[in-house]
Amino acid sequence: MPEDTDITSISYKLYKIVNKEIGSKEIIKIRRTADKVSDKLEQEKNRGLCNHDHLSSGSRAEGFRFPTSDIDNMIVFNMISVIMDDADTQPMAITVVKMETDKTRPGFCMLRFIPRNDFLGINAEISELCVPYKDGLFLSNTAWKDRYRGRIQDSFTHGPCESGIHGSMETDIANCLKCKWPKSAYPCIQKLVRTKWPSLHHLSGIVKNGCHIVPIGDKTSCKESLEWRISFSEAEKSLIHEMNHCQFLTYGLLKVFLKEVINTGVRPDVDGLLCSYFLKTTVLWEIVQSCPAWKEQDLLKWFWICFRRLLSWVSDGYCPNFFIPENNMFLGKIYGRSQQTLLCHLVSLYRMGYKCLLGCTSHIVQAEVLLHVQHKFILSLVDEDSVDNGLNLIIEIAKHKYYVSYNFISITMHTSSRAYDHGKRKQHRDCSPL
Repeated sequence: MPEDTDITSISYKLYKIVNKEIGSKEIIKIRRTADKVSDKLEQEKNRGLCNHDHLSSGSRAEGFRFPTSDIDNMIVFNMISVIMDDADTQPMAITVVKMETDKTRPGFCMLRFIPRNDFLGINAEISELCVPYKDGLFLSNTAWKDRYRGRIQDSFTHGPCESGIHGSMETDIANCLKCKWPKSAYPCIQKLVRTKWPSLHHLSGIVKNGCHIVPIGDKTSCKESLEWRISFSEAEKSLIHEMNHCQFLTYGLLKVFLKEVINTGVRPDVDGLLCSYFLKTTVLWEIVQSCPAWKEQDLLKWFWICFRRLLSWVSDGYCPNFFIPENNMFLGKIYGRSQQTLLCHLVSLYRMGYKCLLGCTSHIVQAEVLLHVQHKFILSLVDEDSVDNGLNLIIEIAKHKYYVSYNFISITMHTSSRAYDHGKRKQHRDCSPL
């Protein structure tokens, strides 16, 4: 059988496989519609009985159905109104907290309790969850999670969520609050307007729907328990639903690559440092900084470009939040020795070129498709000189930042390029500092 050296043809074959395994455009649309209907039915069932709304979130709401996908839900409490300005008016029967961002890192806030007439006893209930801080009472995220826990039997706290097994599925529930679109995220909307993706009508809907505040603080802050994270989960879901199918499948392929290659067989201090949220962020940034019309024959190209962006972020120790770029999502998580180890691991995979995908253990990447591609063709996806120069720059940054010898990293990459036996990756070296 002659070797197929046409990277476009190979990429298109990979696209068809990924499309079959993750889901066709029509199947994805059906899944998303089913989730929307489920949310509507849940809200109708609870109308007049509960003071909260139910929203599907996470990978399933985006349209994925991986065997390991859990169920992510947001429970939005309507009896509390979040205001951003003292001039905002609310009905007297609603408890009010004011969002304050002047004392927190970008992407986080504190919620000041505003005492009011207590018609329903809700004020008293919420005030018990507040902690005195300087000139006021502020809602504690830890007290909030403890108070509203119990929707899942034998649950535990996982970030902002209550987690556990519900039925037969792993489930995460975030008890959260709704707020208006924050001023700090308006530059992102302007950026999307200039990109002309998505439509102005769709962007208007995103801003109108606002965002949410979830109970988890900045881990680098001395007042972590009093801080809350601004969540753009609904806006992200809306943007992902506006992706074309190649963009969506690129995101899906990256998720598989993360789980089955990046986070497999690495040291415990590195395993889990990267999550799929970072991959979602790389795809969104690439869409706005390139032509939105990604084509199916370019799947491999965009996978590679997104992977390179992720590698660059790990090298810099800075992952900019898509909506608030000043929020470095790596802060307090990827730094120091673990950052160095992770960087070595990613550089090793990068030097393998397309072969890094052969480490995927699922059927989503079939070896017979990729084995016919010559290594030089994966580098032809982007300018080969720029790839080498970019990689050398990353190595130099690592060398000076972490005092790692160039020879050590070179040996690591050279060894790992031979670390596949019939598509199974083997660990050859420990990337700890010498």
